Amino acid sequence: MVDYPYAWAGIYRRDLGELLTFPGHLHTAEDRPWIWRLHREAGSFAVVSLAGLFYRRMVSGSLTQIGDARQLHFFDAFDLVFEGLEEEFLPKAVRMFRALLAHHLETGERFSPELLARFEERGAATLRRFPADLLAETRLDPERDQILQRLLESR
Repeated sequence: MVDYPYAWAGIYRRDLGELLTFPGHLHTAEDRPWIWRLHREAGSFAVVSLAGLFYRRMVSGSLTQIGDARQLHFFDAFDLVFEGLEEEFLPKAVRMFRALLAHHLETGERFSPELLARFEERGAATLRRFPADLLAETRLDPERDQILQRLLESR
């Protein structure tokens, strides 16, 4: 369920209390650490069929479309995911991070050159924190792997 980390895609019991709160300092990707914590700490969850949801995507003014410095919170969000993560879940989290990092780099034209450089530096630094065998285990498709390899070689 962490592969679909959208708060709008679920219904939640109020007695989950603190598990329903988002990290307040993040401006993007705040759903990532939230969904990981929710699924690691909640006693149970169920998938239900429920109609009646309307969610707008690809809105020109939304943060997912804008390339400002708030996009760097992507790294802070994943730092929270990785923090205290059980080793058995690390490959899944690293693969997800790698896929999203590659996606951000593929859409990097929305960033200013300075912001893109900062984004690339943070991405390379985060990738270097992981052992080589874990990076090898979490390979993506060849095109995205090539993007990430170029990132590591250039930074």
